[in-house]
Amino acid sequence: MKNLLLLAILSFVPLAFSQSRVEFEHKSWDFGKIEESAGVVSHTFNYKNNSSESFVIYTIGVSCGCTTPRWDKKPIAAGEKGEITLIFDPYGRPGKFEKYAEIESSQGSIRLIITGIVDPKPRTIIDDYPFAIADGLRIADRSVMLGLVPRAELNVSSLQIANNSDKPLQIAVVGDNHPNYFDVRAAKETLQPGERSEIRIKFDTRTADLWGAQDFVFSLIVNGKETDGFVGVRGIVVENFKSLTNQERINAPRSEYSSYFYHFSTQPVGAKLERDFKVTNSGERDLVIRYLDYDKDKIDVQVSKKTIKKGETAVVHIVLKNTDKTGMITEIVRILTNDPEQPVREIRLMARMAQVENIAN
Repeated sequence: MKNLLLLAILSFVPLAFSQSRVEFEHKSWDFGKIEESAGVVSHTFNYKNNSSESFVIYTIGVSCGCTTPRWDKKPIAAGEKGEITLIFDPYGRPGKFEKYAEIESSQGSIRLIITGIVDPKPRTIIDDYPFAIADGLRIADRSVMLGLVPRAELNVSSLQIANNSDKPLQIAVVGDNHPNYFDVRAAKETLQPGERSEIRIKFDTRTADLWGAQDFVFSLIVNGKETDGFVGVRGIVVENFKSLTNQERINAPRSEYSSYFYHFSTQPVGAKLERDFKVTNSGERDLVIRYLDYDKDKIDVQVSKKTIKKGETAVVHIVLKNTDKTGMITEIVRILTNDPEQPVREIRLMARMAQVENIAN
C-alpha cells in the first residue's frame, strides 16, 4: 500500500510541474543536409503557455547574424499557444552548423537550437568578398571583430580584399587620428586583376593602459581617391592569463552572476530605473573587478566592493539615466575581472519609455 501511494505521488509531481511552465513541442531542430545555393531555411517552434500568467518574450538573442528570430510580440495568455520561427541563412557557411537562440522572457531564459549541414556552392570573388568599395575593389566585411584582446600583447588581424576588375588597383588606408598602439595598412600597394590580398591590422596593448571595448575606424583609398564609408574595428581588452600555471588556473577566482539581463518593461518617461546585480566568487583566490565598461552619459554604476573574497558577494547597482525620451532603451555594462574562465561579462538592461497616458491605455 505504501509503495502504491509513493508511486502515485511521484507520478503526480512531474505532471503538476509541467503544467506550471511554457511547454515547447521540441527545443531543437535538425535541418539535415541543405544546399547553400537554395537560400534561407526556417523552422517554427510551437509552444503552449501552461502557466497561470501571461507569457511575454522580451527579446531573443542569437549566436550568429546568420540566424533571424521571429516571434509573437503580444503576450501569450494562460492556456494559449504561440510560436517562434528561426530563419537560417546558409550563405558563406559551408559544413556543419549549430546555432542557438536565447529567449529572455517573463519565465526566465529559454534556449532553442538549430543544426544541420550546409552543402557549399562554388565560390567566386563576389561570394567571398560581398562588399563593393570602388573600381572593382571588394572586401570581405565592413567590420573586424578582434574578440577578447589580452593586455600587454601584440594582436594581429586582417581584413581580406580582392580586385574584381580587369585593371590593376592602387590601395592605401586612411584613418582619423589613430593612436600609436593601433596600426592599419595594405599588405600590397598594387593589386592585380583577380588578385586577393589583405589589410593588416595591429593592435599593440603593450604600449597602452587599456581595459574594455576599444573601437577604431578606417577608410580605403583606391587609385588615389578616398572611398565612401568606413571599416570598423573592435576589440575588448581583458586581463592576460597566458602566464598562469595549471595549478593557478585551478585555484583561480570564479565569478557567478545573479543574472545577465533585466527588462523594466514599459515605464513612464523620466522614471528612475535602477537594478542590482550580484557577483559571487565561487573560486579559491580573490576575485577582483578590474574595470566597469559602460557609457557614462547614459548609465551610472556603483559597486559595493571591487575585491571579492572566496564565498563573498558584491552588489553592482545600475541606474539608467537616459529615460527622458520615449522609445526603447538598451544599455550594456561590461564587468571585467581576473576570472580566467570568464574575464568579461555583459549585463544588458532594456526598457520601453512612454508617456503616462499611453501606458494607461
